[in-house]
Amino acid sequence: IIIYSGRDGSFRVWDFERGMQVGEEWEDSELEESAMAVSPDGKMVTTGGNGGAVKLWNVDTGKVIKKWTGHTSRVRSVCWSPDGGRVVPACLVYVVDYLCAPSSRHGMEVSAIALSPSGKTVATGSWDGPVRLWDVDAGKII
Repeated sequence: IIIYSGRDGSFRVWDFERGMQVGEEWEDSELEESAMAVSPDGKMVTTGGNGGAVKLWNVDTGKVIKKWTGHTSRVRSVCWSPDGGRVVPACLVYVVDYLCAPSSRHGMEVSAIALSPSGKTVATGSWDGPVRLWDVDAGKII
């Protein structure tokens, strides 16, 4: 599947093999999504937004099934753990709920995040230039 998010708050699910839209458009009245990732099993989607919220969507229903709030900055990137059991959002200089080591943060906003297949290493990219690799267990740069 491919999921497209428009600036109008709509989401469209496309069947890539058949080249057609699946089901109705989804709508998000908050119009804030700026990052999206499909779960490894393709059954859920997570989105991150300008207001700091992270949402979990059911692909079959197009409905939000969980919303995490409390982050104070824009979520620029989201990814899933390899087993699909955890969502990892990145915002500002933090990699939320995974890595928050104050001495080893990026100097600017984290704009990209990816987990290794083992789930033991996180790669982050930032507007300050470097890509950093993190040891998940230690919460420190490798």
